[in-house]
Amino acid sequence: MRPSTILLIASVAVSILLSACSRGGTDAADGAEAPPGTPVEVVRVAATAYDWTYETSGSARAWRSADVAFEAPGVVRWVSAERGDHVRAGEPLLELDRREFALGVVAAEASLREAEMRLRKAEQPFRARELAVLAAELERAQAEVQQASQDLSRMSELHRADAASRDAREQRELAAARSRAALRVAEENLALAREGSRSEDLELARAAAQNARAALDRAQLLLSKCILRAPFDGVVAERSIELGERAEVGRPVLRLLQLDPIKAVLPIPERYINRVDAALPVEITADAIPDASFTGRITAIGAQAEPSSRCYPVEIMLPNPDGRLRDGMVVRARVIVETIPEALLAPVNCLVDRDGDEGVFLVREGRAVYVPLPSPRLHGHHVILAHPVRPGDALVIRGQTLLSDGEAVRVINADPAGHGEPR
Repeated sequence: MRPSTILLIASVAVSILLSACSRGGTDAADGAEAPPGTPVEVVRVAATAYDWTYETSGSARAWRSADVAFEAPGVVRWVSAERGDHVRAGEPLLELDRREFALGVVAAEASLREAEMRLRKAEQPFRARELAVLAAELERAQAEVQQASQDLSRMSELHRADAASRDAREQRELAAARSRAALRVAEENLALAREGSRSEDLELARAAAQNARAALDRAQLLLSKCILRAPFDGVVAERSIELGERAEVGRPVLRLLQLDPIKAVLPIPERYINRVDAALPVEITADAIPDASFTGRITAIGAQAEPSSRCYPVEIMLPNPDGRLRDGMVVRARVIVETIPEALLAPVNCLVDRDGDEGVFLVREGRAVYVPLPSPRLHGHHVILAHPVRPGDALVIRGQTLLSDGEAVRVINADPAGHGEPR
């Protein structure tokens, strides 16, 4: 049966009952005649602030989630985190075998010490004792050149007198050449010592020391990465590695969820999305927690609609200190999409149907006046009235179904109060 038919039957029954009550009251008054007109009940139309809401349902989601992985490879030697554990930011969760990385730090420290020693040596000028040694080597080389030259001169005279062989003379020539080469080396060494290190040698020493420091920093960083720490406060949702298993770089081993605060993700149709006011609070309920409600605030309004539903995701942040709301729970909300400061609110059953058009009856000067409402705004159990209905008008809410425009009526409720529900 159609709702309009049910409403018609109910209204007829109310009218008959009101007429019967009126007749009974007349009989009790020793046969006095009843006042003329059809009995009706009315309310005074009043303006009230009204929030137009859209009811929607969605899911609770973790405020933040992370698939945590090691940044260094190795075998897991210590496990602290289990599924469901609450952890704090920075708290150790898993640890790898540190021995190989510790040895790497030791080797890097030794390389840095060696490079720094070479740099200091390159930066410092030669000491007087070292210069004296080089000067003595130069004097010795000069004496050897002089001696080799004398030996070659004497051997040449003997060779001309056929008193020495050609091979003997050539050996003296080779010895003289060697002594001259040694002299040049000694001269260069002493000159370099007096001038100090060459600029390119100093730069090479500095670069080597810098590389050694970087290698030590990297070794220490890798050592620190052997401990996997919680990136934020949260709850361990899943752990996918066990003690003794090998962890690889970048492969997630643990999933962490932040549930306080938590967010509700709700779909809003495109016809309402531009009316959502992020400054207004939102009341949230959860099917799994029927005895509680939660108040949140809108933190994000989606810019892209879901293709199949044409709805935009709206995120609402909810405090969740006791953790009652969990990731994946079904949540429901009434999101305010319009605030009407002076709405003429009436119960939806005041509407009557006249040849397919809807309207209401007002009482003016003892008669029913039919006011058509071409496009009444229905919201739940209410209808928002429009011009020509004005605040203070007497709106018929019972007995209106069989009324005709201009029919005489009799108001039977003594003090009709204004209708409206403040938000």
